[in-house]
Amino acid sequence: MFPHLDRAEHEGRFGVVAIRAGARDCSGSSLRQRVESRSGGTFVAFKKEERRVGTYYFYILDPEFGPGFIKLCTYFPYPARSG
Repeated sequence: MFPHLDRAEHEGRFGVVAIRAGARDCSGSSLRQRVESRSGGTFVAFKKEERRVGTYYFYILDPEFGPGFIKLCTYFPYPARSG
């Protein structure tokens, strides 16, 4: 990605320089069991699992802070990371 960031800086373009889509392993919750009680209430059980989910990387260039990225996962709880 550095060639894109270098070219954008040379051309004086700042903001989002590139967006990359990918797939990553990510932990999330799945509904595993649904039980109805005698009183009519419903109980559910969740299980934490690893899943292959879509991930988007937004590569940004800031005139003061320089290059960086924001990573967003497309699966609940939508974890994000910056760097």
